[in-house]
Amino acid sequence: MKTLKRVFSAAAALVLAVGMTVTAFADDEKKKDDKKEYKFEYDESRLTDKNEPALSFDGSGFEDYIHLTRDADKAGIAFKKINTGCYQGNSLKITAKTETGVEGYFPMSVLDNSDENAPDIKDTGKYSVVGIEFHAKDFGLSYFDGCFINFTFKMTEEDENALLNNSIYVYGADKNSMRLTDKYTQLKFDKAANDTVTGYNTTSGTIGVPVNCGAEKLIIDMPVNAALDGDVLFLDNITVKLPSSAGDKQYIKNIDNYNPTAKKNDKGTEIIVKEGNGDQEENSVAEATLSSKEKSPVFRVVITIIAIIVVGTAILLFVRSHKKYY
Repeated sequence: MKTLKRVFSAAAALVLAVGMTVTAFADDEKKKDDKKEYKFEYDESRLTDKNEPALSFDGSGFEDYIHLTRDADKAGIAFKKINTGCYQGNSLKITAKTETGVEGYFPMSVLDNSDENAPDIKDTGKYSVVGIEFHAKDFGLSYFDGCFINFTFKMTEEDENALLNNSIYVYGADKNSMRLTDKYTQLKFDKAANDTVTGYNTTSGTIGVPVNCGAEKLIIDMPVNAALDGDVLFLDNITVKLPSSAGDKQYIKNIDNYNPTAKKNDKGTEIIVKEGNGDQEENSVAEATLSSKEKSPVFRVVITIIAIIVVGTAILLFVRSHKKYY
């Protein structure tokens, strides 16, 4: 009799495990159904089939496309066009002026959900966003979702030491400047690039924004956390390429009189998004969300199956070893 009770208890445990898995699946499916869909739209008149930078800083008009982040004033962030020490034609120089650096800075770009000391990612008042940002609507886009952004950049060894983690971060964000996915690009001082004629890095400045994430902004996050009065970052030739769904015209037209004949003052190889690799590009910007402490449904299913096999085997062996008592 006791043996039968044990068998029934084990069976009940199996049923409960299966039921929990089914419930978890149902909850996950409901979350998927409830997820907001962001419709990617674009102004066709702003597109071209030429691989040219949307912003080259060679003429005027770029000022309307560069915005200071909400906390840029904490570090005295400013920018201006320069015609010396450039990559090609003219470039953009971004400077900072602060005696103490930004206090209480916690960069969105390196925020780890598993860090118990990290502020709530939805509590935007707990961190500062210092730097510049680009708005999708300025380029005739509803979002940057699925887009590839390429640019050349230069950092200085001296100024880099004033940055948290010695880095600058680039990522997609919502209208409240909240980072949306785990996808970001980290910029660091490159000794090899700095040894070229002008010191511009032409291979690391690229980011693919994941699809369906609602990225209304692209933020260049400059975590200045020490005293600094000087240059932080130099930018040039910012190219915005739309996903392959846009058709033959996938590039945002240049808006500030790009001079393609101007000499590129660098010994490096300019980064170019390869043509004809749409599938690869789509895969690299696949839908992504912020890391979660919750286990995935696949993980739960695997654990449940293992539990069923183990408990089932134990029951079978137990029953066989006690047949003489039935």
